[in-house]
Amino acid sequence: MTNIDKPSLLTKIYGIYEVQIEKNSPVCLVAMENLFFGMGSNLKVYDLKGSVSSRYVSKGKFDGSKTLLDTDYKLDRNGEPLPIKSTHMEYIEKAIKTDTQLLASVKVIDYSMLVIIDEDNFLTRMGIIDYLRIFDFGKQFESLGKKILKGTTPTVTEPEDYKERF
Repeated sequence: MTNIDKPSLLTKIYGIYEVQIEKNSPVCLVAMENLFFGMGSNLKVYDLKGSVSSRYVSKGKFDGSKTLLDTDYKLDRNGEPLPIKSTHMEYIEKAIKTDTQLLASVKVIDYSMLVIIDEDNFLTRMGIIDYLRIFDFGKQFESLGKKILKGTTPTVTEPEDYKERF
């Protein structure tokens, strides 16, 4: 934990690069903080969005190296929270609040909390990732389409709703 006064769980972006190899179309690459650095090899990795829809990895497709989702986390933990010291929990809660307020203010959605649990060393690391998606016309259209077709609350929502769900 680096700065108690201004906590953040946003993974650091070190650079955004456009790369073109020979005559292929250019691609954008984002160089970000490596949350896995220094962790062991027996890891459980979860990509959490706070979604109430069934976000899980099919057990037939899970080989131990895939990133698990919200429903997997709930099932694996039996509804129990991670054991975190109260001082760390205060930092995490404050960071989530300030980070999601910032992201909502600039209309960002679809971010996730990456939670890495090192089962051998009893370590947990987390960070907010995938925070470059703006709630634009395309995402608004996707949200409306899913609502009409599925008849349920879509996973793609307005930035303020996304912040509250997260």
